[in-house]
Amino acid sequence: MERSVAERATAEQLAISVREAIMRLNRRLRQARAVGDLTFSQLSALTSLQLAGALTPRELADTERVQPPTMTKIVGKLEDRGLVART
Repeated sequence: MERSVAERATAEQLAISVREAIMRLNRRLRQARAVGDLTFSQLSALTSLQLAGALTPRELADTERVQPPTMTKIVGKLEDRGLVART
């Protein structure tokens, strides 16, 4: 049974609203401090490395679903703190 145009429009609007809410929540979580003075993004990257083992920054960016330049900054901050090392 096909949905009406109104039902499809409502479903699409709901999907857009949910996606926007998730993006806002994700942004706030990433800005929040997760553990000590590590950001959520830094902690998430460390967790991904612990689970997957050595990854290139590009692979880590793909895993974390962020742009490579963003991951480069995250890895740089972790490296400055001695939490990761580039090989």
